[in-house]
Amino acid sequence: MTDFYPDQTVILPMTTIRRERLLPLDVPGDVLVREGDRVSAVDVVARGVRSSRYVILDLQRALGEDDPERLVNLLQVTMGELVQEGQVIAGQRGRRRGTAVRAPVKGRVSHLVEGRLILQTGLSEVNVKAACNGYVASVRARRGVLLETSGALVQGVWGNGQSQFGTLRLEPRQGLRSLEVDEFTTDWQGAIVLTSQPLTEAILKHVARQGLGGVIGPSMYVGLREFALGLKIPIMLTEGFGSEPMSSLVYGVLEPLAGRQAALNAPTPVRGEADRPEVIVQLQADASTSVPARNEPLRIGSEVRITRQPYLGVVGKVRNLPQMPQVIDNGLRLPVAEVILPSGRTATVPLANLELFGRG
Repeated sequence: MTDFYPDQTVILPMTTIRRERLLPLDVPGDVLVREGDRVSAVDVVARGVRSSRYVILDLQRALGEDDPERLVNLLQVTMGELVQEGQVIAGQRGRRRGTAVRAPVKGRVSHLVEGRLILQTGLSEVNVKAACNGYVASVRARRGVLLETSGALVQGVWGNGQSQFGTLRLEPRQGLRSLEVDEFTTDWQGAIVLTSQPLTEAILKHVARQGLGGVIGPSMYVGLREFALGLKIPIMLTEGFGSEPMSSLVYGVLEPLAGRQAALNAPTPVRGEADRPEVIVQLQADASTSVPARNEPLRIGSEVRITRQPYLGVVGKVRNLPQMPQVIDNGLRLPVAEVILPSGRTATVPLANLELFGRG
């Protein structure tokens, strides 16, 4: 059998973490930090302007210029410049009144194409935050930065599109619903709370009314997805949808870190994109700290998580990788792995239903 490269979920108590923080491709902007700078999670590292529509000005006709290439010499603004409504943007300096072209709206000068000047309008500011403590390893001009830090890294499988930086705390023994408003004025205000139990609608509604900074939970009923997407605090699921408890590996990494500052970034997964929901807890690096390996093939002894029923969310170890495809319960013949489950039983699982778990 040829090598199989499954998806990977990184769960590490100490590693070197490198993350790009970039403006969207359609948003030109400026990088506000320099290589080597130390940054905190809340620092803005890049800022740009997004437009919602475009205005096209026919400079060739307005200025009576036969040769569109000569219009470059008549511009009184530069590409990328922000202009105000009524500002002169093209024309001969010093010529009589009426020959100048003024911006009809506030906007950004985008392009000059075949005698037509394009203005981007409906502008809104886009800020890119560091989202974790660290230092700037490199700068990408007008786009953003590559940040580097060290610490614990736990990736999840789903997030609701929000992010937060705050103190990592364990839920009370009585559960999240036991927390009252007056308690949030001290220890719990803005905290990122770790719970090993599945999230319910009652829990989500309760934390939405309180001052929590975010929640890391194992799973929730899929019908709560839209409600969670509407919350303003980040929700990260470590196991997926359903009623799965949190794996002992995930809880074992995060539980000792309670009380430390954590960066929870919970993007909603998009097919074809690499961003994963994750929580980073910065720790002091030592000589053995390294970047997690990526794009590793499946091997005998690999720790894996099963991503489909009937073993959804179960973590096990690969016992054998048969060379030939095997017939599974539904009658299909597929490439498979034999996985030792926590119960000690061995299950035959299609390779497509596995992901590497617990390492890079």
